Amino acid sequence: MADSETQNKDIVFLGSNRELFDSLVSVATRNGLEIRRVEDPTEMLTLPRRDVPGIILYQTDGTQEHLSRCRREGDGLPLFIPIADDAGIKLLENGQGGDIYDYLALPLNPMRAASTLRNAHRLVQSILTTRLLSQRVKVFHAQWVKLNQIGSALSTIHDLGDLLNFILRKCREITSADSGSLYLKETAPQAPGSTAPPAPILRFKVAQNDSKFIPFREWTMPASKEKVSGYVALEGEEILIDDVYRLPADSPFKFDSSFDRTSGYRTKSMLVVPMRNHKDEIIGVIQLINKKRQWTALLKTPQDAESRVIPFDRDDRELAKSLASQAGVAVENAKLLDDLKIAMGNLKIANDELKKAKQQIEDLFEGFVNTCARAVEARDNALSGHTDRMALYATVVARKINEVTEGPLAKFRFNEAEIKALKYAAILHDFGKIGVREEILWKASRLRPERLEAVAYRFEAFKGRLRDQTSRLAIQFILENRGATGTADYLLEQEARLAKECEALDRDLAFIQRISKLGYLSDEDLMALNRIRDKRLRVENQELALISEEEYEHLSVRKGNLTAREWVEMKKHVAFTYDILMAIPWEGELRMVPEIAGSHHEKRDGSGYHRGLTGDKIPIGGQILALVDIYEALTASDRPYKKQFSREEALKFLDECASTNWLNPDVVKLFVDHRLYETPLPDGARIPKPTTMT
Repeated sequence: MADSETQNKDIVFLGSNRELFDSLVSVATRNGLEIRRVEDPTEMLTLPRRDVPGIILYQTDGTQEHLSRCRREGDGLPLFIPIADDAGIKLLENGQGGDIYDYLALPLNPMRAASTLRNAHRLVQSILTTRLLSQRVKVFHAQWVKLNQIGSALSTIHDLGDLLNFILRKCREITSADSGSLYLKETAPQAPGSTAPPAPILRFKVAQNDSKFIPFREWTMPASKEKVSGYVALEGEEILIDDVYRLPADSPFKFDSSFDRTSGYRTKSMLVVPMRNHKDEIIGVIQLINKKRQWTALLKTPQDAESRVIPFDRDDRELAKSLASQAGVAVENAKLLDDLKIAMGNLKIANDELKKAKQQIEDLFEGFVNTCARAVEARDNALSGHTDRMALYATVVARKINEVTEGPLAKFRFNEAEIKALKYAAILHDFGKIGVREEILWKASRLRPERLEAVAYRFEAFKGRLRDQTSRLAIQFILENRGATGTADYLLEQEARLAKECEALDRDLAFIQRISKLGYLSDEDLMALNRIRDKRLRVENQELALISEEEYEHLSVRKGNLTAREWVEMKKHVAFTYDILMAIPWEGELRMVPEIAGSHHEKRDGSGYHRGLTGDKIPIGGQILALVDIYEALTASDRPYKKQFSREEALKFLDECASTNWLNPDVVKLFVDHRLYETPLPDGARIPKPTTMT
């Protein structure tokens, strides 16, 4: 996905209501957003993907009939936000508005509109970021496969000349370089009896150029830091140059333009990397010239170079560096084969080094997978370290299953590739949370702090109105009963009543503040909350509710802190995870990664999500993740929406889940009987032990 696509995801208002559009523009401008107006809704039907807006606002006046045919992406864009009067809102709330993100009521409430637009904009940005990350994973995986294929091919070429040509050609292919050269580092012959240290030289072994035919001859030159190839050979640094004719004044090396002058070629961008052997010694230099925007383009004239050549970037450097690392080993092996003619020994060395190079690529890919997990954890601090512990528990359970010789688990066996798939699935199982709104992802209490603060302000306002009412009644009584006995008693009675009502409000507020932080709402607390919901404060012939229906909806959640609607959105993270991982071209046993990660919330009785699988239709890897996810979440001390379970409580809960056919009882028994929850971390440190019951 190109960055330009992200920038084009704007906000569109469909319709001809200029006054409403101006109001929306005013709200958007104050919040750093822009809205454009499109009067004809049919324009939305033929837009290419890159031009489809991120958010579409419209009045419920028939426009939605066209929008129902509007192109939507698999991740939900564009977001539809209808604007309706009371009658329209009732239809929307009854589900007659189609698949909408939210709605705005008429007349427009600026604060409500601003909040909705901000939240929708943040969600759009999260979705676009997810697209970009998914595309980057695809590109990285393709590069990994390509390098792996090249590494395998290197071991099959034993002629040194063929090998060097192959290395340079593949380096040019993966970096889109128009031309290139390859030098081998050697030691200059010494005169007999010389005591001077041997001088390094560079042997010009291979030259390739797609745009110019250049007759080749092999020659040598001193390895001097004054030339870029010599500098790299001596210093071991990778060099990126945007334009060789515009080197900084303090550059330690200069560009030799003699080739350009004699051939008419225009050298511009350059990437130079060292080749190293398995001892980390520099044995050669790969020099890549003129990265092209389009690989098939030819640079016949200097003007072609100016318009079609772009700088090499850091990704090119890493790819060339990785290939040069493999190539260095392969070159040394080929030289040994040529020089020593001991094919078997050198083939073993080449195989070992290629395995090492392959492992390096796998490590890079695993690092990228871990980075994706860190991106999710960065959005939700409560998940810090969660994926690492999940991966550790899951792989330990799988290896223990391999030891089972009887019973239902004996039919399962995990090879190393399948264990790696399980590990990746554990690391990426919550990746879809990058598409969940932050106010849901970060919700740590039933009422968010700003909403709880608003309730407190409301209760203070109620008390203020009660005081004002008491004061007016007292003044009225005094004026109507001048000099009458009993005035003092009346005033004391009113003050006592006021104090009692204020104390009741304080108790109710303290109760609301307490239950807002609870992980579980008891029957008694729910009854008390219902009394507060039904209570009416009579002030100045008005009956005032203490809390709104929306606040009651949030406070009355029995378990956790998400309402039913919020929970539906939170559960979408599993589908997001599955869709993102399915877009990656996994190979071999790794093809199971999406299925395993996408089934970690399934239950054997079919009550799980996102597909409602039952029994052994759930992959065994998914059943393992379901267990370790629950245990890790229960015993974690950093979840703001629930209390930490003791180990005994957590194990008891796992046993209950097994007895109700939520979890696989055989996997639970294995986990508990072998005390796999005490598994040490790879560095020798132990997982922080959960509290024990006293």
